[in-house]
Amino acid sequence: MPGYNNTAYWVYVDEFGTVNIKDPSSDLYIEVAVFVKDEERQALENGIDELCQELCGGAELKSSRVGGDHAKRLKYLNRIGNLPFQYFALICNKKLIGEDSGLIFKKSCYKNLHKKLNQMLQRLPGNVHCLLDKYGSPDFENSCKEYFEKATMELFHTDFSFDYVDDKKYRGIQLADFIAGSLSYCFDKQKKDAFFSPAFRKILKSHELDHFCYPRQQQLVSDTPPCIQDESFADDLRDRLYNQALRFLEENENNDDECVQMQWYTLKRLFDASELEDEGLRYIYADKLIEYLKEYGYIIGKRNFTVDVIGGLRRADIIIAGSPDGYKLALSLEDVNEYLEHNKDIILPMLHKLAKARSNIRMLMNYDILENAEYADLKDLIEKLSESKLDSYAMADKFDVDSSEPLTNEIQSQQHEKE
Repeated sequence: MPGYNNTAYWVYVDEFGTVNIKDPSSDLYIEVAVFVKDEERQALENGIDELCQELCGGAELKSSRVGGDHAKRLKYLNRIGNLPFQYFALICNKKLIGEDSGLIFKKSCYKNLHKKLNQMLQRLPGNVHCLLDKYGSPDFENSCKEYFEKATMELFHTDFSFDYVDDKKYRGIQLADFIAGSLSYCFDKQKKDAFFSPAFRKILKSHELDHFCYPRQQQLVSDTPPCIQDESFADDLRDRLYNQALRFLEENENNDDECVQMQWYTLKRLFDASELEDEGLRYIYADKLIEYLKEYGYIIGKRNFTVDVIGGLRRADIIIAGSPDGYKLALSLEDVNEYLEHNKDIILPMLHKLAKARSNIRMLMNYDILENAEYADLKDLIEKLSESKLDSYAMADKFDVDSSEPLTNEIQSQQHEKE
């Protein structure tokens, strides 16, 4: 078995839901790949075993065993949150799988989704041994192994091996099952709880390296957009902004330019957050996005990230809203209004400072610093705003224009509390 005796990472895979797209129990199928370094594997197994001994008499750790007892699930997650692991998640919305996609067949859908999960695992830097919960007949498992060897082995620069095993013998697979089931309470609209779901998500997010939404598809829009007075305006705007972001992802997934690659991964991260997360988690701090890029092998400083990555996306007509809470992909009228408010709080105080400097030089030297033709646009902007109007924006000057982040200690502390 290649890589087995020199394994750098162990991966445990299990799922929530079924790949049957006509299964009415949930629109979501969620696969989770828990991974742990070889030297921490035993600590993870022991930690889950101790948790199970204490909370369920040593029985299997299963999401279905806890079910809708949210208080009990939170108790489990609080204990799990201290264990040494990370995970990838694939969230499939089965409602979006077309009848002509070829994925309406259970076996084809299962293979295709696991292939996408394997593509995420290629990021692990070292030999990988993957253990999957038994699925179907031995013949089907063997056909899956053959398919994965053909479809994903070439992605890995190191050894990648996998086996189907009995989940009763592997606490890591039980953990993957519990996480997948818990994510369903975060993302399934029929199961979400106003109090407990955000608490579940906060714990899980601290161990989540990445998640991927599948499938994505362009929204149908008319040739002529509706008027602002029409009831359909907000929904139509969202569909058009969604299509614009999705078009960038589709057109640039295989782009050779390193800067565009970083823009792709950043937009993908913001896109998935806007698709799945509750409102409070859709903003992501620049530092978190830079750390995320580092996981893909890209090293970039904050200044260049702001100018080249976020700025590049904006120049490509993607509206990225900025705030003290980080960056968010604007996909609604409310998002666009937040974007405008944020920019107003930066631009108008800047104009106030410029007007003050102009007034000061006039008083000292009887010279207008905006007199030159090259500054005509700035002069026009300032003179369209009265002095009293500009003065009213002086107190709003909380942002450093270069970083679009707050300068005050009070705001910074609020950032860390929200994080």
